[in-house]
Order: sequence, then structure tokens, then C-alpha cells
Amino acid sequence: WVHQPQDIASMGTFTIENRGETSHYRTILRWLANEPGCQSVLEVNCGRGGDYGSVVRSTGVNYTGVDSDRGEISACQKEYPEEAEHFVVGDPHKLSFGDREFDLVYSANAMTHSPDPSRVIFELARVCSKTMFLRLEHVTDGKTVRHQDALGKITVTFNVASVIDTLNKLGFGKVYIARGAAEEVIEGMGTRQLFIARRRVLS
Repeated sequence: WVHQPQDIASMGTFTIENRGETSHYRTILRWLANEPGCQSVLEVNCGRGGDYGSVVRSTGVNYTGVDSDRGEISACQKEYPEEAEHFVVGDPHKLSFGDREFDLVYSANAMTHSPDPSRVIFELARVCSKTMFLRLEHVTDGKTVRHQDALGKITVTFNVASVIDTLNKLGFGKVYIARGAAEEVIEGMGTRQLFIARRRVLS
């Protein structure tokens, strides 16, 4: 990283050193989870709990992981039996949490794999009180997400600019986009991009 976490709040973009995508994704996540005032974290599309075990668990924040796949949640509960109740089956299109319930909401690709990405972004924003952290994959031209299934059929398409516009309309006044290694090409199907969004503070 070329900027410290406290610098992110004043920047339109933030620059990442050339390192593995998972590494710097988790570096950002650790910094955000350790920010002053961050006491609760929601991960949507938590999979088998890799980010929780590698990053969030050590921060001591109150964590909840959600995934629509019951098998993934079962794997999390077996891997972390003492925290099993923190992993729940849920639909990202209709999260079972209150408005602004979590200080930090983050997700890797929940929108990319959704038939209704706009509904997912709405739900992520609804339950977020301070900061949202998103990872999008398959950004084919720097502007559009096109996700293919195993047969090469395009199953999800949406414009990255529409994500930013939606976040602005939902009360997030600042959206920061990672530049650098976050945009590396993956499997010839586009790039990964990372976003940090800050909710407006009402005076």
C-alpha cells in the first residue's frame, strides 16, 4: 500500500501495491474492521469462512456471516464450532436484519452471482450504518460486469457506474475505487475491482 488507512477518507481513489488480489483484499478488510467505532461486521456471501478465519476473527468485532448455500454455512459452523451461531443461511436479496444494523458490510461477488444485482446492493446498503466494502469480478471493459456460467453463457450483466450511482442515492456520499493490482486480469474474463463506500453523516 502507498497510503495508510486514515488517508482513504480524503481520497477519490486509493492505490494498491502489486501483490496477490486476495492478500490486498484482506489487507483492506483488516484495516476497515479495525477502524475506530467499528463494532459489528456483516459478510454477505461468506462461503466457507475464509475471510473470517484469516482476518476478521482476530479483530474481535461482532461478526455475522451470511450465505444462501446451506452447505457452505454448515462447513463454516464445523470449522468454527465456538462461533457457529454467527454463520446463518440467508438470501442477499432479502436480508433478515434491521436497517443500519452493521458498522461494516462487505461482500465478495454477491452481486456478480445474483440475478438481481440492484436488489443486492440495496440490501447491503440498507443494513450498513457506516462503511461498505465490495469486490466485483469479471469487469470486462473497466465499466461492465459480465458473468458467465460454465458453458460460457452470460448470466449477469450490470454497469459498474450504476453501482456507484445507486450507492450515492442510498446515502453513500463517497465511493473509493482501488487502482493497481486490484484490476488484474483473471482467466481472460475481465478484471477484479474493489470499492469502499462511506455513508453520509447527517449534520
